[in-house]
Amino acid sequence: SSSVVTRNAGIAPKNGFYSAPNRQAISPLNAAREENLDVFIRDMLKISSFVYAFRNIRNIVKTNDGKPKKKKTGLFRREEYTVKFDTPALVLTQKGAQEEDDNKFFKYTVTPDAIKLFIEKNRKWFSEPEGGGDWTFDESASEKTDPFVLESSIKDVMQDNLKIVDYDDEFSTNDGGLVYAVVVNLTRKWVAVVFRGTVGSSDIATDQNFNFDYDSFFDSEYI
Repeated sequence: SSSVVTRNAGIAPKNGFYSAPNRQAISPLNAAREENLDVFIRDMLKISSFVYAFRNIRNIVKTNDGKPKKKKTGLFRREEYTVKFDTPALVLTQKGAQEEDDNKFFKYTVTPDAIKLFIEKNRKWFSEPEGGGDWTFDESASEKTDPFVLESSIKDVMQDNLKIVDYDDEFSTNDGGLVYAVVVNLTRKWVAVVFRGTVGSSDIATDQNFNFDYDSFFDSEYI
């Protein structure tokens, strides 16, 4: 599971609480004014799921780009090659020429359109389980024409003017760690802060530790 914190851009807080037109205090979910609640919840679930998928894509790129690999070309033959993703800057911003911002990890915003384009350019490097699921690196580099299941979800999100203004997965592994995203939907006027939930053994160990920690988690990284 993951956690989502939202702020609707069209409603101002009053006395510390969000107020509906009838001036009664309501929950953050109901603060999505002029928006169907079911649609709002579905939007949040899509963004929440995307945090997992996007980290998976970025990890495959960071782990394999520029690395030597071997693929089977015959019964007893293997050919060596170097992995080269096409335009990785569409999903990885850290090598961009823009100046770093001490208050965020991304150097520039990333859109669903950019992610979809990256997938289309690099489909051969990815493998997706039948019916969808976690992607893996495809060492065979086999060309693929059929879109992945994840691409249909990205197309749904592309219907709105949506931007990922920050995404930090630097301190994460497949067993856990910190992953969060800050997403702005200009069409529906909401901002979502999404945190990845428990995914593995290191997260489970952290969940079971109820001791207070008065020191910063990454002291040197604090601003």
